[in-house]
Amino acid sequence: MNKKNLDELIINLNKNLTEIMCYVTSDYMIKSMNKEIKQKIFNNLSDAYNFLNNQKYLCINLEILLSSKKTYSVAKRKDIQKKYNIPDNKIGKFVFNKDNIRIFMHAFNIFYISDYYYICQSWKDHHEYKIIYKLNHDNYRKFIKKLIKYIKNYNTDPVKLFKLFKITSMSDQENNLVKFYLDYKLDYNMNMNIYYV
Repeated sequence: MNKKNLDELIINLNKNLTEIMCYVTSDYMIKSMNKEIKQKIFNNLSDAYNFLNNQKYLCINLEILLSSKKTYSVAKRKDIQKKYNIPDNKIGKFVFNKDNIRIFMHAFNIFYISDYYYICQSWKDHHEYKIIYKLNHDNYRKFIKKLIKYIKNYNTDPVKLFKLFKITSMSDQENNLVKFYLDYKLDYNMNMNIYYV
């Protein structure tokens, strides 16, 4: 695997996939490696940090889910949606269709090629799948440190996590969700699924 191969995979993905939801594109990319996929699940940020900080796998598909510890009834969730003007579209349904409200979810890939880490993602309503960072080892470690820190502090400053993924201009729906998170300051559980080859 070299950078040219990665560029070709990205072109093919954007040509062939009509759905650019992050979970779809990151899964597509790791399966494109045509290798045995292993999995680790982390509910503890320090364990996740230790694994990611020292990894040199060809490809990682990293799925992050933060969901409220408290459960909310259907009626309460509908009230929140109405109060914060969050439509019942694909994102709205994904956030509010469970008793434990999903407050952040994202999936992205990390490719390790010739001593560089390429962070790649798509983000619905913002951009198709692309490379957002090319990092040497020191800068990759800084990225992972920020990732863990911003997940840990999500209920006090959620925008930092968006900005880490280079989402600087947020949609009305994203801004409304952030306002809800800040108003409620939800305690949350973290689940990190890491698939790697």
